[in-house]
Amino acid sequence: MQPSSKTLILVAIITAIGGILVALIGGYFLMQNTILQKTLDITMSAYVNEQNFPSKVTDTPYFTSTSLPINVQQPSNTPQPIIPTDTLVPQNISIDTDPNSILPVGETWTSNGLSVQLSSIDFRFSDVMNINFIFINNTGKTLFFNFNESINVTLKDDKGNIYTWNNVYQQDVVLENKDTYSEQVYKGGSFSGAQYFIIELNIPGVITAKWRFN
Repeated sequence: MQPSSKTLILVAIITAIGGILVALIGGYFLMQNTILQKTLDITMSAYVNEQNFPSKVTDTPYFTSTSLPINVQQPSNTPQPIIPTDTLVPQNISIDTDPNSILPVGETWTSNGLSVQLSSIDFRFSDVMNINFIFINNTGKTLFFNFNESINVTLKDDKGNIYTWNNVYQQDVVLENKDTYSEQVYKGGSFSGAQYFIIELNIPGVITAKWRFN
């Protein structure tokens, strides 16, 4: 049985369409292959040019990742000596005198920043003793106190005798920080026969101190 003319025409159309599709697909892959090849050629050409001809944008020599600039000092593994710094020593630090002490004449009693020196003792007459005090204020503040030579200063000998002075002297003292204040105290009596004397300075709330005079 022979195929009809319609069947032959349909087969011819299908065959033509198939040929067109094959041609289109082949052309597409050929074009992609051509583009890829050109891209590879351009990349390789750029790489070769870069290796053979360094960039001239700057005159800086080309260094590899392991190169180091000239005259750069490398860190040393040798331990460096430690140079000690000067230690700051606080100034004007006073050490309080032991409250149980009895100082010799000429030494300084210190308490809470206030220093009192019994600088000297002399006799103007055989029965008059002149006692000289020097106050130095290093407390960091102004001190206010009343000084009464009869109340604040006691003179006693080794036999327990207490010496006084008939004319009582007193005054209000304002002693600024870092200032110095001098005071003379007189005591009278018969000093013969005494082996030594104890001088006690007692200003309540300010200072209490003792000295021994032989």
